[in-house]
Amino acid sequence: MIILTKKLILEYIDSEKIVIENFVFKNVIKNFYYFRLGGKALTWNMEKKTFENTSINETTPLMLEANGYARIWSHEKVTTSNSVFCLLGQSSSVQNKGFRLNYSPSIDIGFKGYLELGVENLLNIPQEINFLDVIGKIIFFDVSSSLNVDEMIDNYWIKIMRQRQIQQWSNADDETDLFE
Repeated sequence: MIILTKKLILEYIDSEKIVIENFVFKNVIKNFYYFRLGGKALTWNMEKKTFENTSINETTPLMLEANGYARIWSHEKVTTSNSVFCLLGQSSSVQNKGFRLNYSPSIDIGFKGYLELGVENLLNIPQEINFLDVIGKIIFFDVSSSLNVDEMIDNYWIKIMRQRQIQQWSNADDETDLFE
């Protein structure tokens, strides 16, 4: 299993091992992709004790009352191949506004869909999140081959032995027989 770097994430997107609808290039950072708040939510109505459909757009943010909760969906639709496994994380910007995301920690291989999460307002005042605000990150892993530790150790020792041999050759003078 290997973690995908920015370069590999872009290669996997190019080869369609990862498909991200509504993809934004600048949201690929080092070894993850920042995903954003989409246009759909189910907001918990504390008085009625039920979820209500809520539309989110450029002019209408998601408003959560004090200590409120909503089920939300990402703007990006993600599809992964059978060799890609993902972990999710919350962005600092969500935490800094007093929110906490609730989510499954992983995306299974072969996943296709929008990311469904919960968001809690931890503050005692109403707070809002804007449409397309970054809310979390996806870390991608290639799980297509297992790590062969014995092979890695063998390759490491072969490399060390070659380096020692090259060093001996470079330190030898013309009268030294390296093969004695």
